[in-house]
Amino acid sequence: MKRTKAGTILFSMLASLVFLLPSQAMAAYPASTIEGSDNIFLAYTGYQADSDGLVHQQDWEENDFQPIVTHINRSERKADGEMFTNFLFVGTAVKQSSGTLKYIGVNDDAPADFTDWQTYKDELFAPGKNINALAHVATNNGLGKEIKIHVWIGLPYPNAKVFKTDTARITAVKKWIDSFLTTWNENGYGNHLSLAGFYWAGESEYVSGGLINDGYVMSTVNAFIHQKMVDGHPLHSLWIPYQGAASWDRWKTFGFDLSILQNNYYFRKASFETAAANAFENGQGMEMELDLGVTWDPVSRAKFKKYLDSGVTGGYDSSKRYYGPYMSNVPLAWYVGGWYWHDGVRDHVILRLYNTGNPLYDHIWEFLKGTYHDDSKKTE
Repeated sequence: MKRTKAGTILFSMLASLVFLLPSQAMAAYPASTIEGSDNIFLAYTGYQADSDGLVHQQDWEENDFQPIVTHINRSERKADGEMFTNFLFVGTAVKQSSGTLKYIGVNDDAPADFTDWQTYKDELFAPGKNINALAHVATNNGLGKEIKIHVWIGLPYPNAKVFKTDTARITAVKKWIDSFLTTWNENGYGNHLSLAGFYWAGESEYVSGGLINDGYVMSTVNAFIHQKMVDGHPLHSLWIPYQGAASWDRWKTFGFDLSILQNNYYFRKASFETAAANAFENGQGMEMELDLGVTWDPVSRAKFKKYLDSGVTGGYDSSKRYYGPYMSNVPLAWYVGGWYWHDGVRDHVILRLYNTGNPLYDHIWEFLKGTYHDDSKKTE
């Protein structure tokens, strides 16, 4: 049938849409179908050397969690809604009796051994702190109800300098998981918290090929995690590689249930749009990034605002690759730094925002609820 000129134009427009839309429709962030995958708050535990030159222990107490688990209306001084209800505990280092730090994550200079791993586990379950404190906040939070809080646990990284073969590395991680689950079950933490699963602390496939292979270890450990049932539900595995990490896009091959991509835009001259488009194309969630700098530095505030605004609008990178909005129903991890010490006083960005009446505290809550708007007025 002969087309009219108008018909030809219409056909061309429709054809263009057909060719434009698949790149957007076929790629997508993962939906937040795994319980505990929406807006995961990274809570660092363990020892670290801070900017004051001293070594401090990072831990979390009940009062620390209150304005993070619930949004507190500062004019009325009472909780008026839920805020972060999914937490990932990540170990930094343990301190030996000699004062030496041994690192739970990837560190070739002073890697932790299994005894150190057990110390890390004990600190996670310390009375009145960390997991114990969070379980208490689930039922004592000012809202007059029990809040369902999901917990992810960072696995110790099995450094090949300590565990000489992949078999030894895998055996150690499995043993630690079983030890953790025994403590969890024996103390009834499932009555107040839901264990979502475990997080692989290595942010890249650091070693591959030969006798030591991170990919093989990750795959085997993930298969082990998937065999576990806790409080009547299966456990999941999580990976958060950084932008440009080795094998960052092979998370499914390694058997992870969920992967979230570190953007690194906040801290470096990395491309926000490139990372967002990569995550969108590869079925990964996004990491939100901020630290204490947003409380005093205009550049840091502007960078963090880009994370919030782009979560509403989506956008394109320099190669015209699309990335969708991610504020709602997309797995997000919130890197908010650890504890900071100054003149012997510890501080944390979310607590500083709350305590100083900074509007960003409320904007974050709006984002978590899905009601934040890209608004030029929100530049505080």
